[in-house]
Amino acid sequence: MTWVHRLPAGVPGGTSRVRPAVVVNDPALSASQPVEGLAASSANALAHAVVSLVNTTSTPIVRAVAREAIARFEAAWSTAEPDRPSLALLREGVGRFARSHPPTPTAQDEQAATWAPEPTGRQLSVDWSWPTARVLSRIRAISPVPGLAVEVGELRFFVTRAKPASDFVRALEPGEAAVMGQPGTLVIRTGDGAIAVERALLDQSDDDETEDDDSSGEASELDRHTLAEAVAQRVGRAVSA
Repeated sequence: MTWVHRLPAGVPGGTSRVRPAVVVNDPALSASQPVEGLAASSANALAHAVVSLVNTTSTPIVRAVAREAIARFEAAWSTAEPDRPSLALLREGVGRFARSHPPTPTAQDEQAATWAPEPTGRQLSVDWSWPTARVLSRIRAISPVPGLAVEVGELRFFVTRAKPASDFVRALEPGEAAVMGQPGTLVIRTGDGAIAVERALLDQSDDDETEDDDSSGEASELDRHTLAEAVAQRVGRAVSA
């Protein structure tokens, strides 16, 4: 645990931070998490190990532990999709750190740099039967632009921020939605739970209510309560997304 503690989005800046006195890490529990979360956690742990190895304030004991961690990552990843070039390159770099021969720093050639391709097709959509964590991961990947395109009761919008829903109608099928609570929050059922939409961009192209708005062409940003109210006025509480 470090002295840097981030606050969740939407929490007032002056909110007190809580630091645990004891942290219990169960390896079996960590290994049982979904693949997406496990991959992210392992990459984050590797970053901590590398920082501990090269930090100017590191001690011999810290560096020894860091090298052991890096060596274990290299061994663990050696059987994970070896045909992926990016993973092979990462394993090579990790291995060099483990052998105390880190790669020589090389400045990026700006002339050779290219933009990542814009996501298209299935990369911009979700299968609502996916687990909640996978749906949220896709939303984060394509936000803030363009966001996840959703249509509820002929209201089209792009979800740019969401979180796991703590309350939802269990009878809903994946992809069905409902407005929960007062003030309302739009929730959409997933394969193992639901997401709560916290922020979205209204699709201006076909919404009659936007005809009198300015003609800048920019989508209107809606917070969760405004979006929920717009949905509730049109379709009620349980509809298909």
